[in-house]
Amino acid sequence: KSKEQGFLVNASAELYPNIFVDGAFLSATGELEGGAQPTQRLMQAGAKYRVLSDEGLEVFAGGGWGTYDYKGSADVDGKGIFGKLGLRFDLHPAISLAGDISYAPKFKSEAEDEGTLLSGRASLSYQVMDDLGVQATILYNTVDMGTNKVTSTLYGGGIVLRF
Repeated sequence: KSKEQGFLVNASAELYPNIFVDGAFLSATGELEGGAQPTQRLMQAGAKYRVLSDEGLEVFAGGGWGTYDYKGSADVDGKGIFGKLGLRFDLHPAISLAGDISYAPKFKSEAEDEGTLLSGRASLSYQVMDDLGVQATILYNTVDMGTNKVTSTLYGGGIVLRF
């Protein structure tokens, strides 16, 4: 087990009606017993399409390119194409729940190993003002490259900017 700290940035912009560019960047450093400090970085960039838009509910489907790098008890890296499903649900005019899950079935490492990436995120946000909100997020990642597997669950809070 590791105590980890770092930051996560998610961004999404609607380019055309129902078509978005989407990205995420995670950088975290941990502390294991014995003083070792594992690091992990996840980057995803892609596009998504709003499949459903109903009052208070949006459903998205998309995909893109992702990279992952973990240095610690086992060194794991990979990159590849992923698919993504997500939703946003308004629980109240000022409170929304958003989540997504990404899966890369053929994640390749620099050593030419092949594995999988599964990443899931859930966020609960409260809109304080028109363009400003606060949120709580939980992020789960697992990368399985056959001989090495890394799983992490990160949680925290932050701000939401809308413009």
